[in-house]
Amino acid sequence: MERSQLRGHNLFQMLQPKQVEKISNATEELVLEAGTPVYQAGEPAEFFFLVREGQVALRSATAGFTLHVDDVLPGEIFGTCLCLGRTTYALQAVCVQKSKLLRIRTETLKRILDEDLILGYAVQSYISSIYFRRYIETITRLQSVVNSLPLANS
Repeated sequence: MERSQLRGHNLFQMLQPKQVEKISNATEELVLEAGTPVYQAGEPAEFFFLVREGQVALRSATAGFTLHVDDVLPGEIFGTCLCLGRTTYALQAVCVQKSKLLRIRTETLKRILDEDLILGYAVQSYISSIYFRRYIETITRLQSVVNSLPLANS
């Protein structure tokens, strides 16, 4: 994988060239058609992803109800469970349209972050900010749904 495909992204700009090269060696490009699942909730979180082209929907499905959590667009990452200490994916990821993704081995990034604690903190802060934004947006959507329900006075 070419380092230039990673170097321009905010996450990888924090890394030294040798670190980017290690990650590049653990990266492969996927081209998936619309409707193709990238992963399911509960599967081992062996990879995280960067969208190069297309769009991926993150969804939570429980008790027959599917909640749309976020749309991941070109330049954005998803599946980064390592910063939350998760070993499995919490959500389902499905391509909304034909998408070109970079699939990056999670263990490689984790090793690099463990070797440099300052870098690890910066990268995990970046990833955490993405998760926190998605969390707040999801809670806001849920509040809208609840607020739109007709309630009867007792």
